[in-house]
Amino acid sequence: MTLVFGVIGVVGVIFTVVTYIVNRPVYELQGILISEGTYTSQAFSFDDSHSIELQILFDGEQVEDLAYLQLGVRNSGNRPLIASDIESLYLQFPPGTQLLAVELVDYPDEAEVGATVDPSTSRITMSFVLLKPQEIISLGVYIAEALPPESVEVGGRTIASLANSGRLQRLADLLSPRTVGWPILLIAGLLVVILSTAIFFLRSMLSRPVLRTPAGEEFTLSHVTTSVEDGSEEGRITILLDEPADRLSFPALFERKFLFVPMLDIHRSALPDGLDIDDIQVGWTSTTKGFHVLLGTYQGQLPAGRYILTYEAKPRTDLPQ
Repeated sequence: MTLVFGVIGVVGVIFTVVTYIVNRPVYELQGILISEGTYTSQAFSFDDSHSIELQILFDGEQVEDLAYLQLGVRNSGNRPLIASDIESLYLQFPPGTQLLAVELVDYPDEAEVGATVDPSTSRITMSFVLLKPQEIISLGVYIAEALPPESVEVGGRTIASLANSGRLQRLADLLSPRTVGWPILLIAGLLVVILSTAIFFLRSMLSRPVLRTPAGEEFTLSHVTTSVEDGSEEGRITILLDEPADRLSFPALFERKFLFVPMLDIHRSALPDGLDIDDIQVGWTSTTKGFHVLLGTYQGQLPAGRYILTYEAKPRTDLPQ
């Protein structure tokens, strides 16, 4: 029993630690890439005398390459962020990047998002009033050249830390189970193992309860159901008696429920050395839910040792139709 309480104590400590890790305040912003696309001016020749030139126009002006990035920030913490938490927040593109246009694509209504572009620094500065955990602000950015998304970073000064050092992460990857941190998985796995161990010991203790005889001697009991079929039940009861006793008395439950009190037969399968089957008395009473056993001897006391009883319970066949 001490071991069981020890396991329960360890489980309690680990549960407390996991609860703290999961629920501790986390202020974090994450740069995300939602989608991307690139369009290039091209010429197609059908034969020696016919060709088609595909030109890319943006606001009526021709551009050689046009790239589109849908990106933004996500509150990846577990606490809301408000305007006073953000001193500055921006998306930084490589120097010289020609930002043709920026549009707000998606954001929570209560966020009241703002975005301004500084062409001289290739920077988009963002602001919002409120951003709750897991909410996203996304922008559509048109660029006059193909640009690897990895070259865009989130920067600024806020109370929130910047996940992945501000580098963009693809939203599809963030929604994948693979992004769950290995420490959380390790702790969860350890907790499952310890809980399983605790349940095993508890079931063992419950299946082998420490009982006392009428005179106070202790004994342990193990009840195992070996068969439940055709409306019948068979089982085995193992008794470990620590010291001699005048008699033993204990209850046992059927695994199945009988509609009527079943026909019950109990046999003495194994006894301590030196005892014959005829030396032991076994009496019982039964109900639809279980039975009560009385174990004694014709002379003297029951010696210490192991006693094994087997039983068979069958539905009654002598009931009126």
